[in-house]
Amino acid sequence: MMSIEQRGAFFYAYIFQRFGIIAAQARAGFAVNRTPDGWASCNADEVFVAALQAANEALERTGKTYCDINALALSVERGAALVWDAKTGVPVCDLALPDCGRARSVCRGLSAQEALGRKVRERCGTVIDHRFSAPKLMWILENVPDARQRAGCGELLFGSMDSWLIWKFTGGKTHACDCSNAAYTMLYDVYRRQWDADLLVELNIPGQMLPDVKLSSADFGETASEYFGGPVKIACAAGNENNALFGQTCYDLGKARVSYAHDSTCDVIVHTGLSPVISTSNIMTTFAYGIAGIDKYALHAPHWLDICGEDESNLAACEKMAYRVYNILRLAEKDTGCPVQMLHADGDAAYGTDGDALLQLQADLLQVPVCRSAVKEVSALGSIYIAGVFTGFYKGRDDVVPHWKAEKIFEPAVSPLANAQTET
Repeated sequence: MMSIEQRGAFFYAYIFQRFGIIAAQARAGFAVNRTPDGWASCNADEVFVAALQAANEALERTGKTYCDINALALSVERGAALVWDAKTGVPVCDLALPDCGRARSVCRGLSAQEALGRKVRERCGTVIDHRFSAPKLMWILENVPDARQRAGCGELLFGSMDSWLIWKFTGGKTHACDCSNAAYTMLYDVYRRQWDADLLVELNIPGQMLPDVKLSSADFGETASEYFGGPVKIACAAGNENNALFGQTCYDLGKARVSYAHDSTCDVIVHTGLSPVISTSNIMTTFAYGIAGIDKYALHAPHWLDICGEDESNLAACEKMAYRVYNILRLAEKDTGCPVQMLHADGDAAYGTDGDALLQLQADLLQVPVCRSAVKEVSALGSIYIAGVFTGFYKGRDDVVPHWKAEKIFEPAVSPLANAQTET
């Protein structure tokens, strides 16, 4: 199985043996253009070249060929935006990365419309924010010459990072995305599982330029033979957090995963089962992933989302992350009515110098075990598991659970919160 994972300005390609063993890996980067006013963009063609380079280098290091690859899985950062010519595949502008701030002014205008904000929350499960794809797409349609007219005539296509890679790898034969990426556009109704026609009208976005939405585990077409010497089926295309949730075997209601970053931010996602849960605490309602014909849902707290909770501003970096996760999970438990029994942890900071202290504090705060995955590349791992379920490489999720291993489990000791209450 091959996974191509995007992290920031790099693609990491992995060739996995059957149950999570990495046979080979490679990395390739692309240039990011950042401006003083917060724009972040890159050349879309260079992006694809980097993804292809990493994949071919990893494959070459195994001594294998395309015939030996059961499927290709994609794992990306969600929220990017790109528009390209439907016939030629030529982008009309650079690819706007998830943190690109060019659409902040767009969002200010949208946020002033209270009814629109409610509609986005009630249908898309989230808030209006420039980190989602739709505001960037609106900016492109408004500012790139002839873009709106051409889009209305069906001449242009829109996609996030996943859709662009799929389009390129399949030689323009597949224009699609998965449910987790669709949910990060701010245009997709996560309850009815379709592009929201009302929002498209209000935001003046032509529906024909949007990709088809599939499950995370699905047939996304085959790669053009020129890229690997022959066709390889693409069977997964999901967000990094969603793939990681699957890679951490968080398959049911109440299972939770957190990624701790070196910049003292953390990303929390909680599985809510077969039904979407409306959060009363501003946590994003979204898809966990879609697999075996079924959509699974989650509450997602991206590191940038303003979540109601205690003030962590005066805490040290390690404590700040632990208390934020504690606050988020308590709010999520209130939303779901289901306590988290175990927390699955990964991310650079979880494996860093202070990782043990961080995860022990987290376990003490939550009073539940915190498990650090033995495999650091959990997004890539989850992507190949999701792809493998579709192709039959794996029989199902129960086929991979026995092979998940924790590098270390942190059992809770006395809670610092209990100590604080005793002292007062």
